[in-house]
Amino acid sequence: MNSVRTTGVLLTVFSLIWFVHPASAYSTYSGLRVFPYEGRPGSTFYVSGHGLQPSTQIYILFACPNFQQAGNGNLLIIAPPLGPTTNNVGVFTGWRMKVPKLVRLVSSGCVVYAEDGAQQFYGPTNPGLYYILGPTNKVLPCDKRICVTITPTPKRVKSGRVENVDVQAWAGARADVAVTYPGYPQVVQTVKLDWNGSGRVRVPVPKDMQDTSHVRIRVHCRLGQATGDRKAEFTVVH
Repeated sequence: MNSVRTTGVLLTVFSLIWFVHPASAYSTYSGLRVFPYEGRPGSTFYVSGHGLQPSTQIYILFACPNFQQAGNGNLLIIAPPLGPTTNNVGVFTGWRMKVPKLVRLVSSGCVVYAEDGAQQFYGPTNPGLYYILGPTNKVLPCDKRICVTITPTPKRVKSGRVENVDVQAWAGARADVAVTYPGYPQVVQTVKLDWNGSGRVRVPVPKDMQDTSHVRIRVHCRLGQATGDRKAEFTVVH
């Protein structure tokens, strides 16, 4: 995100002080995440949340630049049953939304709020942030596709042990993790990324592999029409 977009988002955050209620109203750990972070009107983004009321249909409010400063046409409310529904621990992931057109604004930082029916006002403690690009703003690669980070742990693992593969990408995406051991069938596991865009698979390492064998990892993520791929590797030692 360039400096202009960053400044717009920071001004939006500072303007939340009047509107956001004390953390005691919502769980201290409640919040929303938005992926990707920016885009043009008409494009798709995904909202995920945690720390809300369990098994509840949620109201979503999208305001640019924020609730108290949004002019006519720049405040959108999505009411149940059209909004997301939390699971039995108060989490929802990968709820799809279209970027609305701005009225009398060329570009703007925006805030995504949620209301779960228990507090009777919008929160949560940490609302989601999004930036609507103007005609001259450059669309970055990670605005259009899922950018993926892979962290294999440990980088050097003994044969017969277990390798952890951590994936970070868009919240709610499904990640297919393919691990290729030399001379062994490929192992594929799928994990759904949590509200924060994190997921982990644990892959057993075959016994009696040759020392310093290099193992390839390929991760393919998908959410709606968006996809993303990443490769990594680790080493098997005796």
